[in-house]
Amino acid sequence: MTQGSQKKRDRLRQLGWTIIVITADDIRDEVACAEFALNVARELTLRGCDVDFHVIAMTVEELARREKAADRKKRRESAV
Repeated sequence: MTQGSQKKRDRLRQLGWTIIVITADDIRDEVACAEFALNVARELTLRGCDVDFHVIAMTVEELARREKAADRKKRRESAV
């Protein structure tokens, strides 16, 4: 991390922002991704956000198929 980016993060924190840094290790597998998402939800909840958080077990491939299907549906609906 550069000194400039650390200064920016420190400034944002002084302004009341919460900085969440993600690394490759945080998304190395499904368990790590779920843990990261839970930590983000926890931070949001601590700041008063109402988080409706549900853990859905699926592979990345299943998620990609689901997202592609949703995109196709949106395109069809906007074409009408």
